[in-house]
Amino acid sequence: MAKIFNAIIVAIIVCCLKCSDGSVCISEDACNCQINANSRIDLKQISPNVLFDSDSSGNSFYFWGCRDGTQNITVNGTVKPFTGSLIWANATEGKPLGFSKEIRFNLHDEKEKFYEIVYKDGENVKASVHLVCTLEDTFIKILIANSTNPQLALGSPHACVITEKSGLSTGSVLLLIFFISFGAYFVGGILILYFMRGARGLETIPNVDFWRSLPGLVKDGIIFLFSGCSASSITTPETYDRI
Repeated sequence: MAKIFNAIIVAIIVCCLKCSDGSVCISEDACNCQINANSRIDLKQISPNVLFDSDSSGNSFYFWGCRDGTQNITVNGTVKPFTGSLIWANATEGKPLGFSKEIRFNLHDEKEKFYEIVYKDGENVKASVHLVCTLEDTFIKILIANSTNPQLALGSPHACVITEKSGLSTGSVLLLIFFISFGAYFVGGILILYFMRGARGLETIPNVDFWRSLPGLVKDGIIFLFSGCSASSITTPETYDRI
């Protein structure tokens, strides 16, 4: 039972290491997302004026950034107001494609650390705007033009990842505490066993039996994880007896 419990703990650690991702940008609001303790994206400084682009097919897109704006657009010869964060129109119709409350930040390309904002209605993505870090003036550019799931590119200095220099992050502090505690445990344990109990050689290592069995525990943890968390997959003495 103890071996199964230890294997479960190791499996959880392996799973956490496998699933952790320091590149995901967690949305805080329509304008901000946090990548880690020192990195974030902030679109609040995007021009307060609407950004516009159109193509040769007559598709026009109006981007108000991370807020909702009202755009007067001529449709079928009549000027109509449309309100939203991203608005689409052509000569015969128009509609808002997304509102600021629907904005979510997303890691579009994990290798290149390429981010985007998406307008989501539940799990349905209605439109995507790729964030392009540039030192030039802010612009919006059509990549794929349609009224159901268009893709645009937003180029701006404010689309860049902001890295702030600060003290140690929470993760760094925890790692320091871990390694200092681990070192104190080993050094203190060796000194106590050597001088107070007369241990010599490998016997001076604190809990030496545990460290000898650790590779087996790691193996059992990995097997346990990838076998669907089935306890029968652990190589316990009981399993050996059944064989």
